[in-house]
Formats: sequence, structure tokens, C-alpha cells
Amino acid sequence: MEGLEGRLDIIFDLDDTLVNTGEFYRKISEQVGNWVVEHINRRLEDPAVQKITLEQYLVWHDEIDTKMADDNPEFQAWRYPLSHNETYLRCCQLTGLIPDKIEERRVYSMADRVYDFPEKHRLIDGALTVIKTLKSQGHRLHIYSWGKTTIQQDKIRETGIGKDFDQIHVVPVKDKNAIKRIVAEFATDSSPEQIWVIGDSLRKDILPAVQLGYNAIHIGSKNGWSHDHAKVDTTKFYALPNVVHVPALISCHYRNSEIARQFENSLKVK
Repeated sequence: MEGLEGRLDIIFDLDDTLVNTGEFYRKISEQVGNWVVEHINRRLEDPAVQKITLEQYLVWHDEIDTKMADDNPEFQAWRYPLSHNETYLRCCQLTGLIPDKIEERRVYSMADRVYDFPEKHRLIDGALTVIKTLKSQGHRLHIYSWGKTTIQQDKIRETGIGKDFDQIHVVPVKDKNAIKRIVAEFATDSSPEQIWVIGDSLRKDILPAVQLGYNAIHIGSKNGWSHDHAKVDTTKFYALPNVVHVPALISCHYRNSEIARQFENSLKVK
């Protein structure tokens, strides 16, 4: 394909694409895990019972949290703290301890702090430059985020990026139909080739975009979540290590798709 096809509709995921979010969850999970491990192991009286470790706790929590999200794809703020409660109960079961109701409430309360973390949310390095560059090129920018509206609006307000976006969409479920509704309402003058979906979730961002015939860019994240994994034909989307390379890749794509693939491959970790 030769030449940029006019104004584009570029749909950005928020969490761990533009804003650091996974690190908040990781920090809280480690804090809760350390507390549970300490209290469980302190209560163990039988030396024959193997003590649990933080690594085990985090693996079990990821399994439980992922299953809960798989079973109910709609965002629920209670899911994350409840998944820690369930992990605490598994630890008790595996060590033969009777769960303590006070400890259960403490675990839930500690995990619930993820939505009110004392540190301010901050943008991914280079994200603001990417946003400003694409905006200056005349493209229409959308935020497409999974979560509770008030929580996501807090992140957008703290990072100050709201003014650079034409539309902000916070949805309880991220899937093909959700993207379809955004395009039907706000991008009716764009062809599929003029629409880009950019995010860190293969499951919630990339797969739906590919199914709809849109361009898609998967952004690598060191704080990835098992729930976000999905099998997607790698020839149907681009993959970048971080968001900073998005404008260059889009530019390459409209020059020639082979040039875009060469650019993508040049960024892969050797």
C-alpha cells in the first residue's frame, strides 16, 4: 500500500499500553502475598507440613484470578480482592489450617487498595510523545478501556491525557462487539484499513480487531496477565516491545507492509 490513507481512527487501550497499571497490581499482590505467607507459616505447628512461599502464593493467585475473569468477562471491582481471599483459603486448605475470618477480611481490605494506591498513575515512557505525534498528524484518537468508569477516569485525569483524545470509551466487557459499537458510532467515515486497535491484551484488544478486519498492534508488557493470552495468527497483526514505536510502524505500513514487517522484526529481542 502506497501513501497514508488520510485521517485514521486509532483506538488505544489504556492500562499497560499508555498508563502503567500492572505494576500497581503486582505490588499489591506481593504485599498481600507476603502478609499471608507470614501469617500462615506462623500458625503452622506441625514441622512436617511444608511452609508456603511467596512464589507459590503468586502462582496460585494468578490461577484463581484468571479463572474468575475467564468465567465472568465483565469487569467487577470485587474480583481482584476476592481472588486474594480465595488464594488465602487455598493456602489454609493446603496447610490444614482453619481459615480465620479476621485474616480473611484483612486480606480483602489489603487487596482492595489497588484501586486507591497511594502512588499516582504515570504514563508509559514515550506514550505522551506518541499521542502528541499522532494528534498533530490529524488522526482521530480514542481511548478504549476495560474497567469501572470512575477508576479509569482517575487514571486519565492523573496523567492529563484526556484532552488529547477525541473519544474516551470505558466498557465493562472488551470484545468484538464493543469495538464494533465504537466504530459504528464514531468512525463511520473510516474504512477497516483506516482503523487501528493498539493494546497489550491479545484476548481483549488484538483478537477482536483481527476478527473485524482492522489493523492491530500488540504492545508487549512486563506486567502481563494470564487472562489476556489468546491464540492469534501472527501474520494478522504487528507486535512491538512498547508503544513508542507506534507512529513509525503505522507510517511504514502505509509505505509498504513488507517495510513494516522489517521494522517490526528489527525491534525484536535477539
